[in-house]
This record gives sequence, C-alpha cells and structure tokens, in this order.
Amino acid sequence: MQRALSRLSRETFDLLIIGGGATGCFTARDAAMRGLSVALIEARDFACATSAHNSKLAHGGLRYLRNFELSLVRESLRERLRLMRIAPHLVRPLPFLLPLYGAGFGERAKLAAGLSLYDLLSFDRNRLDDPGQHLPGHRWLNVRDAVAREPVLEGAEGLVDEQPRRAGGTDPVSNESAAVGATYLAHAGTFSEPGGTDDTHGCRAVAWRH
Repeated sequence: MQRALSRLSRETFDLLIIGGGATGCFTARDAAMRGLSVALIEARDFACATSAHNSKLAHGGLRYLRNFELSLVRESLRERLRLMRIAPHLVRPLPFLLPLYGAGFGERAKLAAGLSLYDLLSFDRNRLDDPGQHLPGHRWLNVRDAVAREPVLEGAEGLVDEQPRRAGGTDPVSNESAAVGATYLAHAGTFSEPGGTDDTHGCRAVAWRH
C-alpha cells in the first residue's frame, strides 16, 4: 500500500479507474498494455462486491434470449470471443448442465430452441488458434447420461461457456496489470479536485485506517 501511495503522490497518470471489480481490473489491464499509465483505486477489497457474488462466468449472454435481446447476446458473445483471444490464460471453458424436472415436450422444445439459437448466434465462437479453447454446441442428455454425470438429475441440456480463473477474474488480471506498470490501491477513497488546464482534473486518494 505504501508503494502505491508513494506513486500516486508523485506521479501523474493518464487514466484513473475508480472501482476494483472485474470491469475496473480488466480496463486497467487493457489500458496499461496499450501503454497508458494507469492507477486504480478501490474502497474495499478487490472484487468484493458484484464481482464476488455473480455467476463468475464470462458468458455469452444466454439469459438475454428470454427477452429476445439478440443484439445484446451478440455483443456478449463478441466480448467473450475477444477475451478468449487476447487473454486465454485468464479464462477456461466450463461445461455445465441445465436440469429439467418433470418437463413436458413444450418445455423441452422451448429450451432446445433457445439453446439452438444461442449456438447459431455464436457461430464464430471457435475461430481460435488453440483447440483447447473451442466450445462445442449444446446437446440433449437423456436420463441415463445425465445421471451418469450428476446422480441427482433426471435429465438435462448440456452447455459449455467460459469462466474466469479465480476470484471474479480479478486476481490474475490485477497481477498482470501491475506487471506492466499499473498502480493498484485498495481500502482508499477518492475526492475530485477540479483544476489544471482544458478538461483535466485532479483527484486526491486517501487510504482508510484499519
């Protein structure tokens, strides 16, 4: 912390990011690797809020299909593919099951149609150099196959998505960002200080006492 405070007190940064969740850490990594000097300040622990309690998936927007938000699904799928290309060491394929209990033909057909559309929208998911990162399409598992994988299930759809490695995906990202020059400071607050010239502004960082 003292090293980070020292850098913050004596250096001018191109970019200040407030918030050390998955979005903040990935943004800091991307900016630092593009040559910008970056500082990131988090009021609590890194990835302690939403990033610590979400699905931990770099998903392709499957849940948006329910509202037919197809453009949002494609946007999520492109972001997932981009992450798999530029940072394959930060994510890994994660297979999982969507269980069905007492579902009739209508429910099965609805789920199969949704997942088929999801596969169609992710037509470019395997345009990757590493075959180990390739994601298969969904497939139906009968009761015997589902129970063989998970004894408590009666039947399921199989799907593969992407999962960040470790705590909301931030640990390796923050380490990599620091390695390329980004400055990280947790347990600190920020206060805006207008000043400078043109549209530039300053910001004061204050570390919390424990």
